[in-house]
Amino acid sequence: MSSQQPVPQQAYPPRLQGRGISFYLAWIFGILLFVVGGFFILLVLGMAVMAAGGAAAGMATETGSVSKSYYGGEQGALKRIALIPIRGAIGMGGSGPFASKGTSLATIRRYLAEAAESDRVEGVILYVNSPGGTVTDSDAIHDLIQRFRQSTGKPVSTYFHAVAASGGYYVAMASEHITAQPTGLVGSIGVILGTINYSEAMQKLGLKRVTILSPHTPFKDILSPDRPMREDERAYLTGMVEEMYQGFVDIVDRGRPGLDREAVLELADGKIYTARDAKDKGLVDALGSIED
Repeated sequence: MSSQQPVPQQAYPPRLQGRGISFYLAWIFGILLFVVGGFFILLVLGMAVMAAGGAAAGMATETGSVSKSYYGGEQGALKRIALIPIRGAIGMGGSGPFASKGTSLATIRRYLAEAAESDRVEGVILYVNSPGGTVTDSDAIHDLIQRFRQSTGKPVSTYFHAVAASGGYYVAMASEHITAQPTGLVGSIGVILGTINYSEAMQKLGLKRVTILSPHTPFKDILSPDRPMREDERAYLTGMVEEMYQGFVDIVDRGRPGLDREAVLELADGKIYTARDAKDKGLVDALGSIED
């Protein structure tokens, strides 16, 4: 008779006996993968639906969204005024789940094109609620509005809601009449160029970037954030901003016939005015609500 005691079997449940722990870990891991994979598929499908919705919205803009924005009169009226919104940052915008909120040049071009082609549209109201945007896009939208007026003979008026600053004010200079919400803010006539410079922080951290430039292109890395700005660079950029500023003043001078250039220069110091103050200074024509 052997003196060795029998080794007791592990107390696995009946269904689990004979299977190693690694088998069950793999089984659990497979379930987790299935769940995560399913979630990922749902996420992708959701994004696709949102993108399709954005694309559909963009198509609607091309084919008829402006007609849904007609303002004034009854829904079935033959003659209407097109309400064109300019909201958020000018130069931003787009469709899809990751699009930035703002107004793009392409959107305003489509709006104006449809308003120009429609015999039902007798005029346009620009609904502006914008803190501004890029100089180029603001100037391009201003030109589009001017060409629309010249080619169609249809009047364009502007309504300022909460904010009409910088580029938001710039685009309105192409219209014939400006009404501002009494509680709104108007102005900020000027141009700004900025960047972040972390060269001192890099020095403290002992970091240094090496940049190789041709001796013929000393301004190639202008506004580089990892080194101090040179005085000749600062002078060059200041001249560029000043040129754009003078162009802004020209636009306001032409758009506000009641103000001479000296008066515009006095007001164009980057300051924001209340709507009532802006009216008193001649920056807007009237105060009121778009519902009036």
